Amino acid sequence: MPSTAIAGWIPVLVAAVTVATFARPDEAPPGGQSDHDFPKQCAGFLQTERTRLTSVCGDYERHPKIAATAYSGDRRLALLVTVPENAEEHSDAIENTTEPDSILTFWDTTTRNVLRFLTIQESIVTAAALSADGKRALTGDTRGITRLWDLATGKELGGSARVPGNIRALALSSDGRRAMAGSHEGVVWSWNTTSDEASQFVADHGSPTLFLAFLPGGKEAVTAWEDGYVRIWKLKDCAEVRTIETSPLTSAALAADGKKLVTGSRDGPIRVWDLATGKGVLDFKTSEAEVSTLDISADGSRIVSCGKDDTLHIWDANTGKALLEREEANLLSVVISADCKRLVGTAPWGLAILDIATGREIELSGSHRAAVSALVFASGGKCLVSGSEDGTLRAWDANCASQLRHFSGPSRFQAGLAVSSDGKFVLAGCADDSLRLWEVTNGKEVRSFSAHVDAIVAVALSSDTRLALSSSFDATVRLWNVATGKELRRLVGHAGTVTCLAFSPDGKSVLTGSEDATVRLWKLAEGGEPRVLKGHKREVTSVAFSPDGKLALSGSRDRTLRLWDVATGEEIRTLAGHQNWVTAVAISPDGKRALSTSDDCTIKLWDVATGRELDEIDLSSSPDVPCCVAFAPEGKSFVVGTASWVILRFEITR
Repeated sequence: MPSTAIAGWIPVLVAAVTVATFARPDEAPPGGQSDHDFPKQCAGFLQTERTRLTSVCGDYERHPKIAATAYSGDRRLALLVTVPENAEEHSDAIENTTEPDSILTFWDTTTRNVLRFLTIQESIVTAAALSADGKRALTGDTRGITRLWDLATGKELGGSARVPGNIRALALSSDGRRAMAGSHEGVVWSWNTTSDEASQFVADHGSPTLFLAFLPGGKEAVTAWEDGYVRIWKLKDCAEVRTIETSPLTSAALAADGKKLVTGSRDGPIRVWDLATGKGVLDFKTSEAEVSTLDISADGSRIVSCGKDDTLHIWDANTGKALLEREEANLLSVVISADCKRLVGTAPWGLAILDIATGREIELSGSHRAAVSALVFASGGKCLVSGSEDGTLRAWDANCASQLRHFSGPSRFQAGLAVSSDGKFVLAGCADDSLRLWEVTNGKEVRSFSAHVDAIVAVALSSDTRLALSSSFDATVRLWNVATGKELRRLVGHAGTVTCLAFSPDGKSVLTGSEDATVRLWKLAEGGEPRVLKGHKREVTSVAFSPDGKLALSGSRDRTLRLWDVATGEEIRTLAGHQNWVTAVAISPDGKRALSTSDDCTIKLWDVATGRELDEIDLSSSPDVPCCVAFAPEGKSFVVGTASWVILRFEITR
């Protein structure tokens, strides 16, 4: 199934001219669709007599590869370049006139807002640079073509150049008047972006160019090649000032004052060089893994690095002492913000903003990169919160027009998601087996408490946010006081793991569904034995109360839904029609309709009063598997989370 695909949220726009088109974010298609434009392609077969697909949260198609990144001098602005994953297949076909497009996304990292998108048609961009003020961008591609862009207007400027070979590195001077390009073959050229004078040959080294930078003042430049040679040049006559020879290099960064160069190598060490003398002033080993990306802070006090083993390190730049280590960072590039409070990086799925003190994510752009396993509406229906098997919680505009925030904390999402009745708080089960409560408006964790000794399976939250319920593979179901984190009671009786939970609308009763094929109804005030609702033949996967609390709905691996009378515990009817196990159920806010999703790739809409199937949405042509479902508070639309990492929003048309 498509859950093996790579996902991300780098929106792609369909260009209408031969070279490139710019668009502001508000001109982008909803949900940041990929270049395959999923909603438009799927609108036909995902539209039925009663429903139609209106938007998508995230990127359904395979995520394009991040080919290059560039940052402004203060690290506030970031440029991400993405190309199709198979772009390498085209890189040697210089005469191929049908090369894929490259997408540039221009970000403000302080607000996490996308400022512009740029599609460069039939060009595999391999390198990019931003001017210090972030007003201009320089791009270079596999054909040796460079382009200079005015990011305020979205127009291509003069002052570009064509250099021999596949461009691997670019640099712009602080004033944007001079540019440099280095090729895979090791040739470096320089030119004046404000005049028509010919490009200036700088060097031909024979090893792939790794790094280029102008020194402050713009009269000298530093170049580095992968074989470990670093040279400083006077640009006026391309005279070599000095050469530094070291072990083969994988990364390099220049201090803001131009006095120090930091290099990372294939055999692990990070070295700090004094460019005035060409001598190494610090040498320290990070790990056995090679350094893939690094940066030095503007004040020269900190170095950040990330290795091929995905371990993030922050170092004291004067002593080499490790100040922070975080595993599984998975960063393709990383820089330190001007105020030394944040790290700005790119991961395979998009832009990442991290707290430099803890190394934890403050915000992540991009869609989920694993199955969407839980969905709840919050903030009066204005916001949609999703949880994913990738361990992240994300908030989206309820219309799936944009991602609002990423919920950060010391532990990642694991299973179960619930929202308070006022929509202000979200409760989730986390990977450290704790329960954590987040405030929806800012994505900050406000409360946590230890919960279980094994993985959490499901959570529920009472309407008044006073009580929480959680189940776990430790074979317990626990009732909690949310304010104090105190365990109030354990619900004992099921003969298998409890897979799903639900509070009644008045918070006085609880539904639990289990692997033992039963649903149990617990009266919290009364204690004692629960009422056992028997009828399913296999594991119960999802339970829900009707809005008035009089009915209960359950879905099971036996491919059926069953509707129950809460007062008597009697089964009212069986809803049959799915060809595989039911993954989730929901009842509309008016109690008249029900939704179910199934591993048979279908979503079904039901009439609660009659049990009649009203509609079926078949995702098998996508192909995709729906994992979870939620009605919007207005009851006229609903959302479905899928195994292919996106959230589909549907409107009920009649």
